Amino acid sequence: MKKLILAALLFSISIGVNAQEYQMVVQKTDGTETTYSYDDLTSITFYDEGIYIHPNSYSSYITELKFSEISKIYFITYSSLNETSKDAVLLYPNPATSSLRIAGAENERVEIYSMDGKMVYNGINNGSGINVSSLEKGIYAVKINGKTLKFSKL
Repeated sequence: MKKLILAALLFSISIGVNAQEYQMVVQKTDGTETTYSYDDLTSITFYDEGIYIHPNSYSSYITELKFSEISKIYFITYSSLNETSKDAVLLYPNPATSSLRIAGAENERVEIYSMDGKMVYNGINNGSGINVSSLEKGIYAVKINGKTLKFSKL
């Protein structure tokens, strides 16, 4: 199940990624990190025990990473604060276990939907956090200020 969730997460994050702005970072269980530029990647292939990272056509070296060796995979972008919208909304912590905070949308209406489309929360963001402890584990959509964001409930 963990492998399936990781595969789905990587796939959903990778869709529409601009190769010139993003990098994928793999943190291994031994604490080392390897950064892969999207300019250098052709594809990522999943198999039962891990992933293969295929480089661009200029190199024939394929990296194999076993799921047991990976502690975290995350993506970074190089954008300046000047490019960040003043209307940016941030959900944290993400994933959440008991409380979800929303920055940049104080006193705004918040709607939270489960992946099957059911509204599970409707209220005003007062800055103190939204109690999500009663929600089932999964991924949820948050609608606020005309934007839709996602968060995971653990």
